[in-house]
Amino acid sequence: MLYHVGADAWRVAVRLAWARSRAPMNDRAWGTLLRLPDRWPVPALPLTGKDLLAAGAFPGLSLGEALRRAEDWWIASDFKPGKDELLAHLRQKGLIG
Repeated sequence: MLYHVGADAWRVAVRLAWARSRAPMNDRAWGTLLRLPDRWPVPALPLTGKDLLAAGAFPGLSLGEALRRAEDWWIASDFKPGKDELLAHLRQKGLIG
């Protein structure tokens, strides 16, 4: 979730949830959640639309769909695959040439 919303929105959401929980201000679990962006820098997807075009993808909606599918797999793979692995995955799925 932190990846999708970003650090600032994450902190706002945690503060709101913490306030609604009525947990004390010194609650360690909530404090740990609030500081998560300090311990886990949000990674950047190592693949761009230009990479897909260079690999044989066609411009348009299918390009966006291929990029979304690559990102979904990258997230499910704990943000570990690099650009080459992502391209290979898309080739295997028949989403690029």
